[in-house]
Amino acid sequence: MPPDRFRNTNNKNMKTKTLTLNDYNSILDGKDLKVLFVGNNPGYLSQLIQFLKKIRTISFNFDTAFDLKESLQKALSLKPRCIVIDDENLDKVEIEQMLEDLQKNKDTENIAVTLIKHDNYKEFYSFNIQDYLLDKNISGENLSRSILNAIKFKRTQRYLYKTYKSSKNQVKNLISSMSSLK
Repeated sequence: MPPDRFRNTNNKNMKTKTLTLNDYNSILDGKDLKVLFVGNNPGYLSQLIQFLKKIRTISFNFDTAFDLKESLQKALSLKPRCIVIDDENLDKVEIEQMLEDLQKNKDTENIAVTLIKHDNYKEFYSFNIQDYLLDKNISGENLSRSILNAIKFKRTQRYLYKTYKSSKNQVKNLISSMSSLK
């Protein structure tokens, strides 16, 4: 295995990075990966869960919510690491409101979100969504990679935000101390 954290699986024209088992362990801290699936199509949600059950390198803990209000309640009780939202037949405004509610609550603000889009013709962008996945040709590997990428991205966002706040306070203190020297 190469010394870097990612195994390079390259074809002549395409290079992709594959997460190794060590990457999974560093993200999950040795715990089961709790995932909440949100959507109003139980058959499709169970198909997604079946995809992930085939992944042997990660131990998952699943739950489902069939509307956005229920998803907030389950997010508080389950405390998932990631929420996967199936956008089919869900209102964009309601999804955005749910995401804002997640961010406002201290118990749910660190939950990563992956949005599964059923077409790429309708635009949906939100700062509260860490990864997007197009429904066509979805697989367990793509879905698990998307979930893990969302978790890593969310963790990076939180770190940068905390660093920004800390640096901002340091700059304010420096300016106030310099102004008191006059």
